[in-house]
Amino acid sequence: MIHGRRLSFWTLPVILALSGGGAAAAQTGQVPVVPVLHRPATLDQTLAAGQYDDIHSLVRARHADGTATWHDDVFDGVAWLRQDRDAEAEAAFRRAETAADAPTKARVVFLELLASLTGGAGPVSERVLNHVIERQPGAIAELPPRLVAAALAPAVKEPDKARLDAMIVPLVRLGLGRDDPPSREELVMLAVDARLRAGASADAAALLAEVYDRDRLEAVLTDRRFTALWPALERRVGPHMDLTDTAAIEIATRREAVAPDDGRLRRALIHADRVAGRLAEGDRAGADYAVTVSALASLDEEGSWAVEEHALVLEALGRIQAADARLAGLEVADVTTHPWLVGQAINRADRQVTHGRWDAAEATLARTELVAGSYGSPYAAQVVRELKLCVARGRNPQADVSVLLEPLRAHRADNPSALAAALVCAGDEDGAAAVLIAMFADPASRAAAIAAVQPPYRPTTDPSALQLRAEALARRPDVLAALEPVGRILPADLRPAVGR
Repeated sequence: MIHGRRLSFWTLPVILALSGGGAAAAQTGQVPVVPVLHRPATLDQTLAAGQYDDIHSLVRARHADGTATWHDDVFDGVAWLRQDRDAEAEAAFRRAETAADAPTKARVVFLELLASLTGGAGPVSERVLNHVIERQPGAIAELPPRLVAAALAPAVKEPDKARLDAMIVPLVRLGLGRDDPPSREELVMLAVDARLRAGASADAAALLAEVYDRDRLEAVLTDRRFTALWPALERRVGPHMDLTDTAAIEIATRREAVAPDDGRLRRALIHADRVAGRLAEGDRAGADYAVTVSALASLDEEGSWAVEEHALVLEALGRIQAADARLAGLEVADVTTHPWLVGQAINRADRQVTHGRWDAAEATLARTELVAGSYGSPYAAQVVRELKLCVARGRNPQADVSVLLEPLRAHRADNPSALAAALVCAGDEDGAAAVLIAMFADPASRAAAIAAVQPPYRPTTDPSALQLRAEALARRPDVLAALEPVGRILPADLRPAVGR
């Protein structure tokens, strides 16, 4: 297909939103509800209802009778922030920080963010972030990166990035995400963008030195926004990007050895091997992870994505049936408690469609549609529409799919890549090219379009007819001409020596 790296939860603010939870909020602007211990239900509900004066009255009453906790003061502070009463908010936060025991100070910050998100992200969240930067800079590194990403999501989506840039650089410099390398790298990339917009290419290059993930480095090396960084970065990554690939694998191996059952760390190791073209090593890294029914059923989100990384390795090795079976194993878990599995079921159907397994894809999509409405997102809904069209056309190349194309066109803004892929399935290469060309012209979809036209990972088996058609689309002169002002095809001497 032509989606590039669409089906991963690896990224943060521009995450590809296949689930309806906090990750999707970063993409859609919806507000995630994030559970936390000791969350005061009464204050939480009152805050969400916008009853700020009631919060102040309740907190004053609790202080008067001696039952107030630092949680109360946090909510009191956020309520004052929502009323644009910064002095009162500062006083409430100071009370909270004074009352909290030292080990719980990071929780104070967490609750500040949580409370600001519960009733709506935006300027309030930003003021809370700025309060933390100014008052507790040492606590920044303890913040959950995904929650911060959700707080930043409105600013990320704005065409004018001034508000985002003012926050992301200090957050990164204060260590946000330092214990979560994939999240850290994504946040660093936002800071790199911010410094480039400010004309500080030297600062941007210094920040980029923290990034080792091949996908992110390839994105930099193919997007002309980063042209000023290309010469130094090409020297740093080395031929076929072997230098940074080796470093990424060493870092991932060292971290995974400390906690081999941590899905996030296992995923990072398999991913580092896969994107470097070290497929045998990636297979060994994933082959013994979550192989029993009980282990698969108990996986958290990152563990599930580690299994998918291993499935991608198997596919690249040409073991198509084994890759599908690996993804099928994830279906033992309950999607109502594991909503991210909607994304992985869609990924499985996508691979089945790619390899022309129409009956299998239809069955997977039928199961997915039962829950996608509750646990999916507008982005995911577009992918489901695309795949259903591809199945219909795959079974009958003469089928009229115009009715199936209508909702894809109507919801184009939710996921233009899905429309382009559907048009490839429908045999309308001119229409698919037009969508790609429009994506190049739109800053919101440009990165996805640039990734979509890069040379694909090549399985050892023969590519499917659908893959060949998608690759031919990416080589069309009109598509390449539209790419030229905004991006480039990754030079051959930077691609992995094997595996692509």
